[in-house]
Amino acid sequence: MNIRQSPAVKNKIKNEMIIIFLMMGLVTFGLFFIIFVPESRKDFLSFIFLFIFLIIGLNRIYSLLNFKKLLKDIEIRNCIILAGKGNIVLKGGRYAYWVLEVEVGNEKIYESDSFSSQLKYKVGAFKGFFFAKFFSKGKVNEDLFDKVLAEDFTVYVDAQNPKNYFVDISPLYIAAEQK
Repeated sequence: MNIRQSPAVKNKIKNEMIIIFLMMGLVTFGLFFIIFVPESRKDFLSFIFLFIFLIIGLNRIYSLLNFKKLLKDIEIRNCIILAGKGNIVLKGGRYAYWVLEVEVGNEKIYESDSFSSQLKYKVGAFKGFFFAKFFSKGKVNEDLFDKVLAEDFTVYVDAQNPKNYFVDISPLYIAAEQK
């Protein structure tokens, strides 16, 4: 399967694009009001917020371009491909999110991007959170999740910059979509 067509890549690009459009939309909307609405507040605080939104948007554009470069390296086989066992972990404090930690060997742990869409709710229901069962569409196939977690997950590591990597969690997305 083409790596660009995998559900994990599609969801990562979709999530990055949503944040980019949101941040740049806020910057554009704020600049419009500052320039064209004469009675708008043009205080220092509004410029600080616009600058923060601009920096966040530019940072997300930069990370998306780095990810696209990594995808190109994966396609031309200019990266290191590792495999390891995965474990679903709840991260974060107040705003908790699910990730997959892949252990390669006994020393290196690679962390995936946070789960999104239906996978987020299915994993919450699979891990036993009662409220997540209401949001997941249909019953969670726990046997299927156990089989997927027993398999090895692929980690693509950039050969020039080992800190730049991508954990392919497509089998989890595919398992979440099955009934």
